[in-house]
Amino acid sequence: MSKRFNLVLAAALALLPGGLAFGQSPAKAEDDAYRMAITQVQRGYTMYPATSGIAQRGERVRFLLPITKGVDYVFLVGVDDYVRDVDLYVFDESNAEILSDRRTDRRAGTRFRASYTGTATVYVYMADANGLASWAVLVGTRGGPAQQRINPQTDDKAKVNPGDPAATQPAEGA
Repeated sequence: MSKRFNLVLAAALALLPGGLAFGQSPAKAEDDAYRMAITQVQRGYTMYPATSGIAQRGERVRFLLPITKGVDYVFLVGVDDYVRDVDLYVFDESNAEILSDRRTDRRAGTRFRASYTGTATVYVYMADANGLASWAVLVGTRGGPAQQRINPQTDDKAKVNPGDPAATQPAEGA
C-alpha cells in the first residue's frame, strides 16, 4: 500500500501547473537577459544586472532606479521556460508612466532617454506563467556627462504584490 500511495502522490505532483519548484532556473533567466543584451551592447549600451526573482502569474516586483537627464536607458527582462508573458512598466517620480512593454510575449524590454534627473520606478509584472517562473532584469545606460555604473535600489525586493500595474497608477501597496 505504501508503494501505491507514493505512486499516486508522484503522479499528482507531476500534474501540478509548473511542476515542482525545482524546475525554475534563475540562471537560465539571467542567461536569456544577457543574450538579449548583445544587441544593446553593439548599440553602445553598458549593461548591468538590476534584480531577479521568481514569481507566479499575477505577481509584480518593484525596484527604484536613479536616472540622469539626457542618458539613454534600456531595460531587458530575461526569463526561464516557465514564463508565458512578462510585462515591464517604468514610472516617473509623479507616478506617470514613462513607457511600458505590455506585449503578449515571453520577454520584455524598453528604451528611453531620461528627461529629468531623479528616480524611476520599475515594475516587472508576471502576466502569465506556468506555476512559478524565474526572471532577471538587466539595465543598460548610454550617453550622459559620465557613464557611471548604476545602482538600482530594490525597494521591497522580497515583497511581491499581486495586481496589474497596467494603469498609470500602480496598484495599492506599490
